[in-house]
Amino acid sequence: MASSREKKRKSIVFYAIIGVLFFGVLPVLTAFYINLPKALTGQLVNYSFENEFISGDITINNHFRSRPAAPNDELEYKVLYKNKADFPLSIDSQLEVIVGGDVFKQFSFANPLIVEPFSSKEHYRIFFSDREGLNQIRLISIISNATSGDFVTREESTWNIPVISLSDQLQTELNGYTLIGLIMSIGVGLVTVVALVTNMSFSKDQVIELRRQNKNLEEQVSLTKTQMNAQLRPWLGREDLVEEGIFLPNREQITAERVNEMIRLGQPLDGIINTGILFIKNYGQLPAENVRFQSVIQLRADEPTAEVFNNAQFGPPAVVMPGETVPLRFDIPVIARLRTLQQEPPNRLFIMYHIEYSYPNGSGLYEVIIEFVPNRFVVRHYRVQ
Repeated sequence: MASSREKKRKSIVFYAIIGVLFFGVLPVLTAFYINLPKALTGQLVNYSFENEFISGDITINNHFRSRPAAPNDELEYKVLYKNKADFPLSIDSQLEVIVGGDVFKQFSFANPLIVEPFSSKEHYRIFFSDREGLNQIRLISIISNATSGDFVTREESTWNIPVISLSDQLQTELNGYTLIGLIMSIGVGLVTVVALVTNMSFSKDQVIELRRQNKNLEEQVSLTKTQMNAQLRPWLGREDLVEEGIFLPNREQITAERVNEMIRLGQPLDGIINTGILFIKNYGQLPAENVRFQSVIQLRADEPTAEVFNNAQFGPPAVVMPGETVPLRFDIPVIARLRTLQQEPPNRLFIMYHIEYSYPNGSGLYEVIIEFVPNRFVVRHYRVQ
């Protein structure tokens, strides 16, 4: 008799669990997952072209693989050209970012790429995604005979890269927290149902399960509060990074060729600087108050850490309003650039910014490490809090 009751109770428990899973848990999780914004990370474009003279393998990668592609993310375009002709080819390339049918940004390469007969050569460029929505990336390559200058062929390729808004990026992160809370709630509910079916005669066990459920509800309320704080606050981050140019002490702008000529003639380079601009923008919904900046420029062999800011002085405090952009200029002595190339082993040149700010419910920071490599600035690391 007792064995029959035990089997009946186990059967009830089994069917209760199946019912909860199929009619409660799985539909909710499936609907929630379908509506999650999908993260565009890693390789965004993988494309190949080929004709009788040349072939190419093109990739565009998201430089930051740990989060979705958002406005002003650093992207890397890379193409491997293979010359199939018996004469050298000269390739002039132009990269365009198209938004709403208009060319919003255009990147041209100063010198053509020369690919020797029956050989391969790689070409790459760092650029930034633009505003949210569908970004079209167009590559135009004009290919000619490097010896005679005769036109050979023209290749044009266009790709679509969806870019999510900053709010969607934050929503993606918040959805993760919400999903965890939902799974915890369903798990506790499942345990409670099983406990009620199998232990109706043990009120003590029921009270314990109810206490656990109440604790989970308290955690869910705390999670909702955290989500609200993440949305209603300022967010300072990088909007763009550009090289302004090379300047003499009297602020006359000169070219890199002029600097090379001065080096060849043995003329002094004192006071000549290479100027870059880091644009910082408030992407949040509230003003960033008491904004203070620290900057450090160092020549070193390895990538720096946050400890470099320990002895740096803060600049005067400021306020950055929502949507406002603040330019931060930095000057690199040309002599320092030359030292990075002449030392053995060569040192690396880093520009580092540490930005602190506050708002009514808390504080935040933004740190970025920029490395100067030949002819361009590259973001190596950043941290947002």
